[in-house]
Amino acid sequence: CDMKPNITLKNVGLCEADSDSPEKQDIFKVLQFYKNTIFTKQNRVRTRSISRGEKRDFSKENKIVLVWPPDTKDAVSLLQSDLALLQPEEFLNDNIIDFYIKYIRFRLSSDPENCYFFNTFLYKMISRKQTDFESRSLIRWTGNVDIFEKDYIIIPINQSLHWLLAIVCFPREVLQTDEVPLVENYRPNILLFDSMASYSSTRKITQHIRKYLTALWKITKNSAVDFNCKNLPVKKPKIPQQSNGSDCGVFLLHFMEKFTEKPRWEYDKFELDWFLEDEVTEKRKQILSIIERLKAEQGGEEKELESDAKDEKDNKE
Repeated sequence: CDMKPNITLKNVGLCEADSDSPEKQDIFKVLQFYKNTIFTKQNRVRTRSISRGEKRDFSKENKIVLVWPPDTKDAVSLLQSDLALLQPEEFLNDNIIDFYIKYIRFRLSSDPENCYFFNTFLYKMISRKQTDFESRSLIRWTGNVDIFEKDYIIIPINQSLHWLLAIVCFPREVLQTDEVPLVENYRPNILLFDSMASYSSTRKITQHIRKYLTALWKITKNSAVDFNCKNLPVKKPKIPQQSNGSDCGVFLLHFMEKFTEKPRWEYDKFELDWFLEDEVTEKRKQILSIIERLKAEQGGEEKELESDAKDEKDNKE
């Protein structure tokens, strides 16, 4: 039977009054865009599993297959269930995104010292209403690194169930002005790489980023700089777009990787033919191959999550 739902404001938890809320409308539009891919695939898998009498083995899904980079405090622990998301038509989660960001940072970037790579945690925090932007705890997210000395600040974003990439260019060169800077070759801006540009709104995203930078500058520099839409404008390069409802995370990673190969702040230096769609199609296989290679280098030993091991012990007792 056809289990694909008719997505409306009401059955996704929104009311008619929400129709004037840009952020909630973004969620609604993204759900509309994704529904064919998600539910068609889920029905196909569900039907196949039921017909075979298959049962999910959660013990295998919770196996840690790789901890990388090894011997570091902020290493990413990849589970068997994470690797399953590298199959076609699956949505990448923050674990896969964070892993590959670290791989780009440590293995692929030709000159990583001019870039600062945030993980997916940052945007989650700065987009929360309860985040205290006056607290010195903001410094914890960057440690001893002065990100304002970097040419590029790279921020992965998940907004309204959709992955996209923001890159802040030359924040230290921001001018304090209420007018659009008339300086020739003015470099400070936020480049927004979005593989589904016609569906997502950017106003909230850039507001959160500017608010964070303003607060961090005040805490770390003991002076006031107001990052705003005039002195740190958003620029949207013309870039390749996804043709399905599941590859936004893959596009994010490919945007990031291609950018670090040749960083540039000019938004008009990017084109729709920046890369071929085949490169995105193959990227899932490439990431999986990299994980398997790194796993082999570490001896290929799989570990259970601590909670699972404890549960198993308790059951035996």
